[in-house]
Amino acid sequence: VGFMLASHPDVLTEIINRMVDNISDPVLATTLKNTVNTAVQQRTTVGLTGLAVALYSGISWMGNLREAIRAQYRDVWERKADEKEKVYFKYTRDF
Repeated sequence: VGFMLASHPDVLTEIINRMVDNISDPVLATTLKNTVNTAVQQRTTVGLTGLAVALYSGISWMGNLREAIRAQYRDVWERKADEKEKVYFKYTRDF
């Protein structure tokens, strides 16, 4: 969205104006306007950060799903200390 808004400044201005018109507090409106402009200016950083968070969340979700399925087939709920694997191996496999 940041890349699209940066290439169409008229659309960005219209969106910001509509948001600001619906806010009665001028300080909040200015803060919101500055926040949106900063997010669009920093679109690459925001996008890469979002992708990193989504990747980490997805990998963690896959790990939790794998552990839940494994737990259903185990007789004993808790795993032994020697069965635990290294963190980097676990994330690599889940990826």
